Amino acid sequence: MEELIEIDGSILEGGGQILRLAMSFSSLLKKNIKINRIRAGRSKGGLGPQHLKGYYILSIGLIIQIALPIALFGSSVSTLRLKGGTNADMAPPIDHTVNVFLPILKKFGGNCGCSVLRRGYFPKGGGEVELNISPVASLSSVSLTKFGSVVHIWGRSYVAGILPINMAHEMADAANHILKKIITSRIQINIERVKESPKDAFGNGSGIVCVFNILFAETDTGCILGGSAVGARNVSTKDVGNKAALELVTAIQGEYCVDQYTQDQIIILMALANGKSVVKCGPITLHTKTAIYIAEKMTQAKFKLHENETEAGLLECDGIGLRNNYR
Repeated sequence: MEELIEIDGSILEGGGQILRLAMSFSSLLKKNIKINRIRAGRSKGGLGPQHLKGYYILSIGLIIQIALPIALFGSSVSTLRLKGGTNADMAPPIDHTVNVFLPILKKFGGNCGCSVLRRGYFPKGGGEVELNISPVASLSSVSLTKFGSVVHIWGRSYVAGILPINMAHEMADAANHILKKIITSRIQINIERVKESPKDAFGNGSGIVCVFNILFAETDTGCILGGSAVGARNVSTKDVGNKAALELVTAIQGEYCVDQYTQDQIIILMALANGKSVVKCGPITLHTKTAIYIAEKMTQAKFKLHENETEAGLLECDGIGLRNNYR
């Protein structure tokens, strides 16, 4: 590794995403990095103890963002056993990774199996997830521009610890009420209502409290979208259900082919893929613009944005066609 790339850690979103993406690209492309003013955009800038121990050790979804692209270009199947938080605020819930991101990864030619062995909630973590990632010769470009029609909506409303199951019912009922206003009767809506058992979630019975609602929709063209909400003190279960449903409704009504959470996560895949990728999304987020900045800073990938602040946007990328030296 000879080339040194200096990165301003305060630019755009100014958060940990800059570090995560830079770490992945550095490993894949064998380029040294130096990040100045890391996380300067956050209320507590710099790296705290949790960042230095593998970066956000309490949030499994963020660790996956670093490790998965690297493992895709490995020499054999990689098995990763990750421990930490599976469902927390300000991080991708493992449900979204399994139901939305990994199916979209397949469109790029990647394949990753994921088993949730135990859930873990903020602030204690303690969850456990196993990933089995198959190597690729290269990633394929994608064209995700046709939304089609929604054919299936499903989801999960659940509580853990000392909270009663009726709270899960309240979230699911609120989400159902909103979804049925825009979804025709022929489309099945199936929201599971769950009280986590002690064997399936770390910390149950020891005072841990979690309220979570996550919803998904699939279209006949293969688009998969998600919407989620985490409960908080002084936030009603009805509001949690409403928030998740409204996120999903926004994506459906806008006919987005990826949701707001997936939008920035696929930037690294588009940059590494062989050929031109085109993806229809919602208004382009600051997270996505930050990811594009890092991708263009560290690779020869070129992005074009066609955006409107309130309507669907379009992401285009001429990827670098990275080849796996082991394949």
